[in-house]
Amino acid sequence: MNILYIDARMGVSGVKLLGALVDMMEQPDIFIRQFNELGFDGIKAEMRNSSDGNVSGSRIEFTRSDYEVDDDDDDEEESSGGFFSFGRTTKSSGHSSKRGITDRTLEDIKEIINELSLSGKARKRAINVYETIAKAAAKTHNKSINEVKLHRAAPRDVIASVVGVCMMLEDMRPEKVICSPITVGTGHVSSARGRVPVPTPTVKNILGDTPTSAGKEEGELCTLEGAALIKEYVNEFMEMPELAVLHTGVGIGARNYKSGANCLTIHVGTEVNTAANATVTELEATLFDDNAEVLRLIKDRLEAVGIIEAFAIPASRLSGGTGTILKCVCENNSADDAAKEILKYTSARLVRRTPVSAYRTDVKKETINTSLGNIEIERISGYGVAKWHLPDAEADRVARENAVSVHELREILIRAM
Repeated sequence: MNILYIDARMGVSGVKLLGALVDMMEQPDIFIRQFNELGFDGIKAEMRNSSDGNVSGSRIEFTRSDYEVDDDDDDEEESSGGFFSFGRTTKSSGHSSKRGITDRTLEDIKEIINELSLSGKARKRAINVYETIAKAAAKTHNKSINEVKLHRAAPRDVIASVVGVCMMLEDMRPEKVICSPITVGTGHVSSARGRVPVPTPTVKNILGDTPTSAGKEEGELCTLEGAALIKEYVNEFMEMPELAVLHTGVGIGARNYKSGANCLTIHVGTEVNTAANATVTELEATLFDDNAEVLRLIKDRLEAVGIIEAFAIPASRLSGGTGTILKCVCENNSADDAAKEILKYTSARLVRRTPVSAYRTDVKKETINTSLGNIEIERISGYGVAKWHLPDAEADRVARENAVSVHELREILIRAM
């Protein structure tokens, strides 16, 4: 599996994400040329080699000949992660002619993005990012999504960084994106309405239940657009799995941190098939006097939340009588839902939870055309193993509909494959 891993332990912003993605390219000038042909109202991208302490990487800077006005009226302190190279003058153009750049609404930004020569998918993802920001800001300020001003996410260099990241990821098309827990910073930032704790309310609304840590650095390490890009693309949050790394890129931020280099690192590689990087969760519960009907019900409920497997083991209670040990294996992010189903629909009083390393195979469904019609099987592969499995429910259906035995059905399948 092709995996892209984001190390966000020193925060995340659009410009650092973009710098890291471009830094891993063998010919970064290709991206620079493609971006500069988007028709971004005079904005030009430039790539600069940069370093912070012993860490070297790249920074993408956006420049233009006419400068936008930053009204400096944001409710929260200006984002620390974006690289602002536009300066501050009284001259403005394009979409800034009717309002200052911090007054842009979601519709204003969507109009800017829709005017670019982007692929449909990259455009959709960029708009999704800004819809996420707008929804979070609307919740913060108790306004509708169309009323709220996007302030710190509104400058064109921030929009450009979001568009650039979407372009790069559309071109790379990783099968899975994993991110470390995000360091968001500590302390407070100043705003027009007073001091605001870090992470700011809007960033918190975007991140939701995303794993985060404060870190040691004072100030805001996770920007609005950085948080929204993470929510748009990341499939899972965890420490770096075992990868056969093919490419590494480092994006350097503009500020100097006291506690470490202001950088974001991205690794792209293929998953190494060992049990160490394939963790799942095992749930176990003791059931008291639950009958077969209850077991069938909990089986259906657990399958609905996406468990991998489940089974019941008869057990004798030391106090006398019999019971059942219910065990199931599930993805780590499905464990809470599975545990709630067990507690709700069975007599279990508690559910024991254990993280387990597992040798996991890839399972893909495939439809086989046979003399009995289409039959859905599972292709199983991994660790040098390739095999197929006929699920019980599918075997029962086909055997019943065609009045054949399961043994005959398997022989027909073998001939068809």
